[in-house]
Amino acid sequence: MNPGSNEAPAAQTLFRLQGPGEHCSLRLFPDPMGRAKAFAHGAGFALETQTKVPAKLREALERLKSQLAALGEGLLPDLGPSVGLQLWHRWPTNFVPPRPWDGPRRRLLSAVAPKVPDLELLDCLDAASSRVLVKRELVTGDEADQAAREYGDAGLAVELATGRSGPGFVLFGAATSDVLKQAIAAEELLHRRDSIGDEATRAMGRLLGYPTCCIEQLVHSNRRDDFHAALNNIPPAPIGPFEASMAWLNPGVTALSHFPCTLACNASRAKGTRLLKLAEQKQPGLIERWLGFAKRIHAIDREGRYLALDADGPPERPTIRAAHAYAGGTFVPCAELHGLTLVPDAGGLVSLDENLHCILVSDNRAWSR
Repeated sequence: MNPGSNEAPAAQTLFRLQGPGEHCSLRLFPDPMGRAKAFAHGAGFALETQTKVPAKLREALERLKSQLAALGEGLLPDLGPSVGLQLWHRWPTNFVPPRPWDGPRRRLLSAVAPKVPDLELLDCLDAASSRVLVKRELVTGDEADQAAREYGDAGLAVELATGRSGPGFVLFGAATSDVLKQAIAAEELLHRRDSIGDEATRAMGRLLGYPTCCIEQLVHSNRRDDFHAALNNIPPAPIGPFEASMAWLNPGVTALSHFPCTLACNASRAKGTRLLKLAEQKQPGLIERWLGFAKRIHAIDREGRYLALDADGPPERPTIRAAHAYAGGTFVPCAELHGLTLVPDAGGLVSLDENLHCILVSDNRAWSR
């Protein structure tokens, strides 16, 4: 992309702005008419902040406004010696990352527990859970019918709403009609970017049993979806290792239906561990099999693959001994990645031979039951 030309960027580009103890994400997207509501405009594109900007970064972003063209090449303008900021490309310009959590709603633990019923349904039925609602997004009519039968067999009432973020439906299941009414009312307001939308997000989070700290982090995100929460809250590599039960980044092994506010969130870790034990009751031996894939470094690479990397060595220099990519509901071996050593690069990890670029990384090699 040439920021000096009149041609708009071909696709969105995401950046991370890192300052002393604070960070925020930025999105650069085509806006040839200059009409989009955004933080700044220039050269046929617009710049949007993905979260509420921390106070210490606000001044720096004001300076970025006047040098917006430099963002097109991922360059950091001269902001003065006292600022000390880093600007990282989180994704290549023309790369739109796959988002299986936005498609027909995934089944948690799908790659390691095919015999386990819907884990979110089990969570809703568990007396120890605060969850009173099951929600599936962007499902087709056939999938909605199948889920409605499944929820009905479990004693739940079902309601369909029109999807607000894409084609299809939003399917709700709950034990009472009152909960369904609350869910539909909240769903209709989630798109609002004001205090009413904030309260709707909190209401939906409570119905889904999310920890309060994670709900507040979701409210903090302007986009209010798990993908952008991951962009904003997964810390730059190298850091960790975190608990395997927090391996949210890889949809094949995650036991959490929400993105935790941090990868060290105790409430989310406890929830994930409880749900794993529920699944173990349905499929004995599941946790041992799950650990084989979950207790790894998880990453999304530049090719859009969801990787589970079994690696030796510290977070700042791991060497891969086994690798699998999650695809089509299962894990596929990636023998070509064996033996590669990774080092930090732009908030992610890159192999020494530069053949593997992991853009988003979560080191989940810790485990304590």
